[in-house]
Amino acid sequence: MGPLRLTLLLLAGTMLAACETHGPVGHAMGPFDWNDPQPLQTLSAKERIGSPFTKALADGYQSLAQEQAAAGLDTRHWARKGLLAAEGAVVPPDLPETWDLRGALPPPLRSDGGTYQDLYEVREDLVETFYQCGTREKDPRTSAVAQLSFDGLLGALDGSPVSPTLQRFSSGLESALATLKGLCPSTTDTAFVVLFPPGSDRLSPESLAVIAGAARAARSGKAISLNGWSDTVGAELHNIVLAAQRVRAVKMALLHAGISPAQIAETALGNSRLPVATGPHVAHPENRAVRISVDP
Repeated sequence: MGPLRLTLLLLAGTMLAACETHGPVGHAMGPFDWNDPQPLQTLSAKERIGSPFTKALADGYQSLAQEQAAAGLDTRHWARKGLLAAEGAVVPPDLPETWDLRGALPPPLRSDGGTYQDLYEVREDLVETFYQCGTREKDPRTSAVAQLSFDGLLGALDGSPVSPTLQRFSSGLESALATLKGLCPSTTDTAFVVLFPPGSDRLSPESLAVIAGAARAARSGKAISLNGWSDTVGAELHNIVLAAQRVRAVKMALLHAGISPAQIAETALGNSRLPVATGPHVAHPENRAVRISVDP
C-alpha cells in the first residue's frame, strides 16, 4: 500500500461519517418486509411512487410475477423487485451470475442471426445508455422495457435450454436497446461510468463489469482519463478525499485488467463540475461516480 493510499484511508476513517448518506444507492428505503409470504399480492395493491421509470418497472415486474404465478412458478424475485421499484427505488437489471445459465443453449437471439455470447456485455450496453445518455429520463418507458426484457431473458434461460418466452424477451430487448442507443449523442471519446454506494469506494460486480468494458476499449494502448466525484453531502474537503479513493479503486481495477499505468490520468474533482448539478447536502446517486474516458 503506497503512502497516498494509506493517507487517504486514514483520513477516510475520521471523515466519512460526515460524507454522504447511507443506504441503498439512489433510494432512501422505507419499511420493506423481505419475509412477506405474498409479495405479489402486496405489489398488486401498492401505490406507485417515484419517477416514470420506476413506476413502469413496478408494473413490468408485477406482470412478470403474474406470468410466473400462472405457470405455477415462484413469483417472489420479480415481485420483490417490483415492490422496491414501486417505492421509487431505481433497481438495477439482474447480474447473469445470479441465474443458473449452465444448461442454456438458446437459439439465435437477434434478428441478424447473431447470439449474445456475453450477457455481461449486453447488460453493460444497457446500463451505459442509462447513465451516459440519460435514457431513463429521456424515454422512461422504453428504458423499463429494455431492463424488463433483459431480466426476463435471464429468467427464461435459467436452467432450461428452451423457453416459450425466450424469443419474446430477446426481441423486446433488441428493439428497446436499439431505440435507447439512438438517444445517445455521438462523442469523440468512449466513456464508461462507475457508480458507488454512499460513503464508499467499494466496487460492485456491476462496476467491475463496466471497468472490464473500459479495459477492452483501451487494450490497444489508448489513453484513459479518470474523473471522480462525490455527492454534496458533507464538507467539500471530505468529499475530495472520497472522490480520490474512488478514482484509485477504479485505477487499480484497470491495472488488474491489464492496462498500463502510463495510459491512465487521474483527477479527483470532489464536488466540482458534478455530472448532475445540485445544491449542498444532496445525496444524488449519479454524483457518486468515476467517469472513465478512453481516447478514440
